[in-house]
Amino acid sequence: MGKFNVLNAIKPKLLNAEGAQAFPLSREVELFSAVSTTFVDDTFYERKDDRMERLCGLIAQADPAFVCRLSVYARREMNLRSIPLVLLVELLGSLRRKVTSFDRRMIGWALNAVILRADEISEVLAYYQLANGRVGAKKLGALAQQLKVGVAEAFNRFDEYQFAKYDRAGSVRLRDALFLTHPQAKDEAQQALFDKIAEQKLQVPYTWETQLSTRGNSKKVWEQLIDSGRVGYMALLRNLRNLVEAGISEEHLNRVVAILENRDQVRRSKQLPVRFLSAYLEVRDLEGARPLTSALENAVGFSTSGLKFFGPQEKVLIAADVSGSMTQALSGKGKVLLRDVGLLLASVLRQAVGNTVTSGIFGTTWKLKNYDGKTPLRDTVALRNHANEVGTATNGFKVLEWALEQARLKYDKILFFTDCQLYDSSQDQHIQDYWKRYQKRNPSCRIYFVDLAGHGNTPLQVGEGVVQVSGFSDRVFEMIAAIERGESIVKTIQAMDWERKDDA
Repeated sequence: MGKFNVLNAIKPKLLNAEGAQAFPLSREVELFSAVSTTFVDDTFYERKDDRMERLCGLIAQADPAFVCRLSVYARREMNLRSIPLVLLVELLGSLRRKVTSFDRRMIGWALNAVILRADEISEVLAYYQLANGRVGAKKLGALAQQLKVGVAEAFNRFDEYQFAKYDRAGSVRLRDALFLTHPQAKDEAQQALFDKIAEQKLQVPYTWETQLSTRGNSKKVWEQLIDSGRVGYMALLRNLRNLVEAGISEEHLNRVVAILENRDQVRRSKQLPVRFLSAYLEVRDLEGARPLTSALENAVGFSTSGLKFFGPQEKVLIAADVSGSMTQALSGKGKVLLRDVGLLLASVLRQAVGNTVTSGIFGTTWKLKNYDGKTPLRDTVALRNHANEVGTATNGFKVLEWALEQARLKYDKILFFTDCQLYDSSQDQHIQDYWKRYQKRNPSCRIYFVDLAGHGNTPLQVGEGVVQVSGFSDRVFEMIAAIERGESIVKTIQAMDWERKDDA
């Protein structure tokens, strides 16, 4: 054999974004990781975005049935809105004319399951237009049949208030979707509703958006909105600063507080923990906002309560990555950084697990930062203010190096909240070596990497005590709980009963 054939037979090492050795994930886990860490906040990324291009490539390589199930899991279980629509549109594009009867039924089921709000009808068509480079008068002509049928069925799910609330100006209106998909009305009343959509005569709904746009952002308007009970939980979270700056009365502020910290409303709202942090950052420095910040602390506790997946005597070490690569914002104008998500989830976990937790932050170095866990939002802000104390590199091995030095402590679980692009800035250490040494000391220890960025690789080979989970939400803790029970996220998704008709 010639020398070139010999060289080509040598499999090159996988390197992460920092040039350090990394390990691949399975195709399904990599796709799940990308989906659960792609923060598409109400508007879609442009297709030229590198991350979206990688996501599209993963979809094209995946089993279509898994993509369909993943889209439903992301929408129904992870409460993600936009990315499930991306999954299904890109799946249609990758299949093109190779759609089998089975694929067609799966895609139809998935579309019907992920469109849970009236605006998602127009959203999915808007992304279809974008993904296929459609322009001009016929930008949505010749829709894929599966998309057409799925959208048409979704029209039967909503009433006039829901249609009117979400019929917003954009590249695709509900009227456009109606004409393109020709939904069949189930009775005369629904046909009359479809006629109103076609004629753009839907009754203007009473919502905070319509009231503010017509009457202005004033104390009187906000107090009337609060009295009406028509402001949803998420709308309150997003408008706390507006409420305070409008100068609403103490009585109305107390009503808002009561809603925010109502356990049942918190759970029904299905807000990601990061939403509470975003609201907290908006109001924490405002005069008179202390009742709100206290309510938000209670709310984030309720939203993540019941996380009892580690044994009461197990010792847990938590390491939050605050390196330079973790300073990117989750969304363009948002105040929440990627590192803040890790700090918040670490603080929430500390609150849930209790006194057996040791926690800290790492970058170039590692530093212990233990809090009582009673105020995860305040703790997150305090921790982010300490981030510059550990430097900007991503020397994750420093965490295990410190753990090895603690002769009297044997941790049962070690959790990293990170983008998983670990390396050694001095270029002579690797986390693998420290993990092997720690395993010899404590063979039963399990290390979890909570991946917050979805780059598609992991610092240690998954297996033999090494686990990787992904996402921004408290769902990562449920995944950990499932793994502790011997389950896996891929098997959970694959086991979804797609033939069960389950309208929300």
